[in-house]
Amino acid sequence: MNWELSPQALEMVGYIPEGGSWKNVPYEHLAPRFNKIRDNMEKYHSPNFYRRFFRAEICATITASAQPENCGIIHPTENRHYTIREIARIQAFTDNFKFIDETLKDIVQCIKL
Repeated sequence: MNWELSPQALEMVGYIPEGGSWKNVPYEHLAPRFNKIRDNMEKYHSPNFYRRFFRAEICATITASAQPENCGIIHPTENRHYTIREIARIQAFTDNFKFIDETLKDIVQCIKL
């Protein structure tokens, strides 16, 4: 099961290299809310949204919303979210583990337990 990036997010992640973040996106291609943050990084404590982890890097916290604005959940080499199965693998679920819940929200909540 996958969920799509918004057109705005998809444009931004195209500029983010493996190991990078939204800070790699050229200013003119940032969403307006990110321009505001970039203009005053000290005020916002230099947040690390839209982060691509290196493939060999330990993954940071993946929040229940699993949105790139809230956590580093951009695939290291592809312009997409991690899949539910990839998130489950990061959290040591085996590939034969079956998620019974039907909604994406329920599955993500289950993975967080």
